[in-house]
Amino acid sequence: AIPLQYQGLPVYVLSPEHTLIHLCLHLYHHFPLVTQTLDLALALGSLPVDWAKFLQEAARFKCQRPVYLMLQEVASLLPHDLPPEVMASLARYRPSFMENLVLHPRLRSLTLKLPTFYRHFTLGEWTGFMMAKLWPHEDYLVAVYGTPKRAAHFRSLLAQLLSPVLARKG
Repeated sequence: AIPLQYQGLPVYVLSPEHTLIHLCLHLYHHFPLVTQTLDLALALGSLPVDWAKFLQEAARFKCQRPVYLMLQEVASLLPHDLPPEVMASLARYRPSFMENLVLHPRLRSLTLKLPTFYRHFTLGEWTGFMMAKLWPHEDYLVAVYGTPKRAAHFRSLLAQLLSPVLARKG
């Protein structure tokens, strides 16, 4: 994070490298949205990216494949080329079986997001993660839904769970 001052208050913003990773992942999740594709193209043309740090952070977050796929998609929109060594490094990455399940558009809905749990090594960590998802703090509920009641949260969870099923029927 980069510390800044906004109206006299200290704030933190994502570094250019993390911003680029965030935009790639968000675009991958919602591809092909034109506005997000343009956001990524504009960010690539204007952010002072440290490409070595970018590659290091993409590897640390284990998101090289979706980042590569999105950079490859927007490369044709850019007036300048992405560094070839960056694209070559990302292209060399081979995702694990679990990552491929999540990355594959048709298989992703079958996984019910379960492959993300394999990174939570202990039962306590897994339980803590699930409890935070299923029973969030009241402050979170107020911030997101405007009320401390859980009904809106449960409707949202149910909609997320059913959206792949409904999309296949529609």
